Amino acid sequence: MAARIPRAQSAAVVACLRGEGAPVVLLRGPRGVGRTTLVEAAAAELASAGLSIVVTTGRALVADLAAAVGVEPSEPPSPADAARIVVGLEGGSCDGVVVDDVHGADDRRAQLVHHLVTTVGIPVVLTAPDVARLPEPVEALRIADDLAVVELPPLDAAEMAALADAAVGGQVASGAIRRLREESGGLPGEALRLVDTWRRSGRLEPHLGVWSLTDQPLDPDLRVELARQGAARLDRGDAVGSLRDLREAAAVPLAPGEDPSVAGAALAHLAEAEVLAGCPTGDAVAAALAGPAGEPDHEVAAVWEAAATRSRDEAATFADGTARVLGAAGAWPQAFTAARAAWTLAPTPRRGAALVELAARAGTSRAGLVAEVARAAGDGDVAALEAATDALEDHGLLLDALIGADLTTRHLLDGGPPRRAASAAARADALLARCRVHRLLHLRPEAPRAELTEREREIAEFVAEGWSNREIASRLHVSVRTVEGHVLRVCTKLGVDDRAAVATALAGRAPDPRR
Repeated sequence: MAARIPRAQSAAVVACLRGEGAPVVLLRGPRGVGRTTLVEAAAAELASAGLSIVVTTGRALVADLAAAVGVEPSEPPSPADAARIVVGLEGGSCDGVVVDDVHGADDRRAQLVHHLVTTVGIPVVLTAPDVARLPEPVEALRIADDLAVVELPPLDAAEMAALADAAVGGQVASGAIRRLREESGGLPGEALRLVDTWRRSGRLEPHLGVWSLTDQPLDPDLRVELARQGAARLDRGDAVGSLRDLREAAAVPLAPGEDPSVAGAALAHLAEAEVLAGCPTGDAVAAALAGPAGEPDHEVAAVWEAAATRSRDEAATFADGTARVLGAAGAWPQAFTAARAAWTLAPTPRRGAALVELAARAGTSRAGLVAEVARAAGDGDVAALEAATDALEDHGLLLDALIGADLTTRHLLDGGPPRRAASAAARADALLARCRVHRLLHLRPEAPRAELTEREREIAEFVAEGWSNREIASRLHVSVRTVEGHVLRVCTKLGVDDRAAVATALAGRAPDPRR
């Protein structure tokens, strides 16, 4: 099983061998922690970039370096061998040297390591167990501060999860990760052996896309925490980061007598996160959608599946119907969520009014904040819309705040001050930049096409031809300030950042059919 994961300590190794970091690095850690794997991977990475890196061991140092520089070593190795190797390396025959298990070098070989650093000046990476005694010439480098020590500790929880996921080709449940760390001591090789043993024995099996231990159901309190963490990340706009927690909370089988509502809510959030993250529908969501209809959270999951597979209008209409059905059943939180999805996909006054009504019945603080955005948008009250968006952002609800910023921009483009519209658009872009999503543009409300007025089109054409504001003002007998205002409005309506892009945007814009 050849699963590998990147580790932070590899950066120091790579920097050293590139000649950009410490001239010599000693990588230390417990036996079995993966020192050899790390340095071999770093050397292979640099070799693929065209660097010549010699990878050897403390015992094979002379033979391998002699081969690298084309020297025939004597048997047993003599001081003359080291001298000839040093001369060969000074000729630039290799870019760096990795000496694995340097504690196995005798004094003569260790002295060669010392020469590589102090005489040749070639980058050197050494490895040794943390309990091993270093040969005196190597210890002298450490005492002289010529050597940077990098500690490689056992895998932490995130690294163990990455290793286990790579080993099974999927997501491993947190309970299994915790047991794996306990039984392996955080050592990668031992962890991979355990994963293989557990899979062969049937102890580690996948359920709806998540690998879990058959003798260790997910603790109900942990499920609650995973569902809460995943939903909070999603609300903050981190759809990608929410997937792991939500998948486990939704997929791992329930313990006997466990309340299924937490897993159901996680499933609904998971469906939304998968759409926003640009993932195909996962096994947990697919299994729920294939099952009998009627569970409120499953119905919400179906809304987000529709958002991923249907046109925006079709998905919004489907969400409208789902909200009505769930409302009639008294499932008010889920009905609000379905109505929010419909309004997000296609915000109309009718959907905004329905959202406000359902928010009152759902009775949550988030529902109330979103309702304020919908109410302000329906009233055309830009100041209230900006205030409601501020409140959402203050509460960390970035996805909802982004919708508010988009709606603000839309209202201001339809006759508002250009600078204020540009400011609102910039805020929406800033909110989007803070989110970890891949398909949000599919869900963001589309601002109506803001047509250029006759004077704006005239000025846009001058700009496209390369005229300055002063030249345009002189030609049209208006002030430069007036032209500046028109240019800003043109850029806002065309969705470009500067006048250099006006020509391209103008060329792709059909003439207004009303003129």
